[in-house]
Amino acid sequence: MPTPAYEDISVLVVDDEMLIRQLLKQLLRQAGFSRIGEAEDVPQAWKAVLTQQPDVIVCDIGMEPQSGMDFLRQLKASPRPEIRNIPLIFLTVQSDQNVVVEAISNGAAGYLLKPIAPKSLLTRIDQALGLPPHRA
Repeated sequence: MPTPAYEDISVLVVDDEMLIRQLLKQLLRQAGFSRIGEAEDVPQAWKAVLTQQPDVIVCDIGMEPQSGMDFLRQLKASPRPEIRNIPLIFLTVQSDQNVVVEAISNGAAGYLLKPIAPKSLLTRIDQALGLPPHRA
């Protein structure tokens, strides 16, 4: 089965830590993604969603003052289906089962614990977009 054409997929990376954003962008570039946006907080992420309409969002849950969960709720409440249906994959250091359940019940497309393994990130993106599995 062919490797998904990642160069045609746009990804928005949302994390309040610059080093995490840089690491994720590097991992995505190495996998073949070339359309990568970034935001450091929910207002920036929302602006990027409205202007860029990414195919998938990779977002930290634990941001302040608005959390990734707040952003997910805002995304899913959009009256525009092309925005409401953008898959969002959460990143977090929390392994609390209640957080996982809340994320999935609010419509998250996936969930990854930090530190992020590149293969796990690609697998979640493939699943969120309904792509064939990535072959390393």
